[in-house]
Amino acid sequence: MGKETFGSYLRGTYGNWGQSKSPFENSSSTVANPLTFNSGFKTLSSYEFGFIYATGVTTWRFGFELIQPAKLKDLTGTNAAGTKMYDLGSEFSIVTPKMGIEFNLKTWKESRVFFYGDYGLANLTLQNSYAFTAAGTAAYPGMTDFREELKATTSTYSLNLAFETLMSDTTTICLEGGYRFLKFAEMKHNVAGTVFQGTVAKGDKAYNDDGTTARSLNLSGPYAGIHFRFWIN
Repeated sequence: MGKETFGSYLRGTYGNWGQSKSPFENSSSTVANPLTFNSGFKTLSSYEFGFIYATGVTTWRFGFELIQPAKLKDLTGTNAAGTKMYDLGSEFSIVTPKMGIEFNLKTWKESRVFFYGDYGLANLTLQNSYAFTAAGTAAYPGMTDFREELKATTSTYSLNLAFETLMSDTTTICLEGGYRFLKFAEMKHNVAGTVFQGTVAKGDKAYNDDGTTARSLNLSGPYAGIHFRFWIN
């Protein structure tokens, strides 16, 4: 284990997400006409690939991560009387080029325990699509079916503890647990149009229904991960 120096890796992570409705809940016209939603995002999954370079006690890692939970297709916005105002589809993805450094805590011949941290620049694309019912059209005069697209960029980092061991030949498997720090403090519209907050142009700052609070998205939290390493030399 201590003699390998260069390789590639594939990695996946999984975690629960407590703020499952935050991509749409506070911006879907819920102030004057409070609505409830039948579902939301339950989990966060990520996929990553990249390269590693070991220098003894430390190992450098360079990769690209994609966070993309399953798209929500069957959402509905319902008022207090139980009347459906619209159908809603919500999806988002985050692409992050990142780098990290690992510190070996204990190394054996075919396994090791290490602590690592990484840093990246997260790029978010968020889309919400609304299809009004007859009741919704009556409740929101002048509104027609629309799709909004938001963009945002922010820094992200994580701290992790992992165990790596030989799987076969020069392939190893790593099991890890960590915590991701990732919050988009504000977002901007990427498509011009008329949304619940009024008419917007591309590049305009996105707000919640109150018209003053910037739309944000917090994806920070713990996760578990597994990844495979393919050592070349």
